[in-house]
Amino acid sequence: YLFGFLFLVLVMLCITTAEVCLVLCYMQLCCEDYHWWWRSFWTGASTGFYLFFYSVFYFATSLDAKTVVAGLLYFGYTLIFCILCSP
Repeated sequence: YLFGFLFLVLVMLCITTAEVCLVLCYMQLCCEDYHWWWRSFWTGASTGFYLFFYSVFYFATSLDAKTVVAGLLYFGYTLIFCILCSP
């Protein structure tokens, strides 16, 4: 049940990120901002940045990882997940 719930949350996160990207891109084009392409990219990527910085905060405050290998695995998998979440 846990992984099904996590998959559902991941799908909702991806849908929300895509909708926010579309709305902000539309708003920038309505304001006749012709330099919209980089801003629309950073809008979607900000979700991945937020997830990664929150995972760093969680690692520093709550996790009890004592070895370097545990930290490398945690940050490696977290980085892969954050890259996948940002469109």
